[in-house]
Amino acid sequence: MAQEGLVPVYAIVSVAQRTRETWATVQKQLPEQVPAVFEPRIYEAAVGALLEVVRAAPDKYRTVVLVGHNPGISALATRLIGRGGANALVRLRHDFPPAGLAVIDFSDAAGWADISDHSGELERFATPASNPL
Repeated sequence: MAQEGLVPVYAIVSVAQRTRETWATVQKQLPEQVPAVFEPRIYEAAVGALLEVVRAAPDKYRTVVLVGHNPGISALATRLIGRGGANALVRLRHDFPPAGLAVIDFSDAAGWADISDHSGELERFATPASNPL
């Protein structure tokens, strides 16, 4: 993420031990400390609950990373993406493995509360097995 300039300014992380460890590992690689909130509503959450968490993100943070669990995370990404590269979309819908990263742009939204189904553009989708971002 850091090598590609994909540095979030805010992190919303599940309270699960594994996601906290993942975030700690990622945070060490970023050029600066990123504020994080550990959110219990993410753990084993359905897509609707995850969408509520994202919509509640403070608008002062324009780049947010959500660190959570499948199948909810992949379902949320699928629900939010309306456009993007066909190959990346097919890969995302087929398999969103642990440590997968979907970068979704909501340039038409005034704030997080304004994002809606299929309103985002998939900028990138990377997995540990795929080529670098």
